[in-house]
Amino acid sequence: MVGPDVIIRAIQERRIVRIGNHADFDGYEALDVYHDEVCSDLSPETSSNQGIELFSKSVGIGQPIRMKRLVINGHTPATEMAHPKLKTKQFFITRDDAVAFHRRFYTPRTMAQAHGKSWQSMTATLKATGVEAFSPDGEDYGSLYLRHDVDRAFA
Repeated sequence: MVGPDVIIRAIQERRIVRIGNHADFDGYEALDVYHDEVCSDLSPETSSNQGIELFSKSVGIGQPIRMKRLVINGHTPATEMAHPKLKTKQFFITRDDAVAFHRRFYTPRTMAQAHGKSWQSMTATLKATGVEAFSPDGEDYGSLYLRHDVDRAFA
């Protein structure tokens, strides 16, 4: 079992970033974290693979179904493997898959980190310069941009 001190240390070290404040409690009792993120970071099983949902949220794609559609439609790789506990086939993002995703795409969160600007100002500039969100064949993947388009707009 993982104690609260371990979770708090992981938050302080920014290994766990999706945190909230439960309205019905006070102090540390009110600390609300995502179970999948805690398990991914603090699990004794050392795996660099992330499920689609966790990877999506870590890069700022709020609806994991969009990430799954990116994979299914062949726009970014994922590795299908058996879930370690459930033994069902699922898509996971391996370290190599994540590198390939980041080579091709930016989300507002990742482009802000890469360029050191706010995502709000960056998306406004992209809109003003005519750079549109990635949407081949009219498919909606949310605020996802081709990396080379963003880098060119801010060069």
